Amino acid sequence: MGYSRDEQETVLVRTADSEYYEVYSTIPSDIRWFLEHGDVEIVEEDNGRPIAVRGKVHKKQISFRKLKTLSEEHKEKLRQNIKIARSKLGWKNQYTYWRKWVRISFNFIN
Repeated sequence: MGYSRDEQETVLVRTADSEYYEVYSTIPSDIRWFLEHGDVEIVEEDNGRPIAVRGKVHKKQISFRKLKTLSEEHKEKLRQNIKIARSKLGWKNQYTYWRKWVRISFNFIN
């Protein structure tokens, strides 16, 4: 069954002189990332699916960034830039592009 959302957690611990974070996670998306990128072992499984992992990840694989928030003025400027780029490419009210094997069309309502 796994852990309820209230019980899910990811813990990262690193001392100043260590090159690695010690990690423990019960959050499914974090578990998948740690299994792919870190040196972790599965601590608990449920029906063959990992529900808890513990291990280590190099400090260069983890980064903390300032959260970006765009002002309404900046969002409007980006919208205008997209509008200009579309007009230069000849897209008026519709454009089509190919995404893998599916043709996708968009209609823009002005």
